[in-house]
Amino acid sequence: MKDFPDWLQEALRARFDEQALHSLQLPPIKNLREQAKVSSEQFRRKISEANRAEFLLWEEECNYLHAQELEWLYMQGVKDGAQILFSLLCSQYKGYGLPATMATCGNEELSG
Repeated sequence: MKDFPDWLQEALRARFDEQALHSLQLPPIKNLREQAKVSSEQFRRKISEANRAEFLLWEEECNYLHAQELEWLYMQGVKDGAQILFSLLCSQYKGYGLPATMATCGNEELSG
């Protein structure tokens, strides 16, 4: 399946960001974030000043990697969902007098 157009990717990214912000308010996630924050603060107090900058850089890289993984999973889910929907529509309506573009569902070359 071809990648989505830029405008759709931007709309999906905006939706992802919106839902990510919403997820921060969900009680189970909020509780996990608070626990992680406490653990992180305890660790930061114990780490030496010499290692602090290196740890913060590592932490930032891990957070960025995790965000990229989540965004990729979201986009892959959207692509998979679109492909499933397209396949279902094609199998249900193929050959029922639909326009050639819908009846072929992209599996055959269209003539003229």
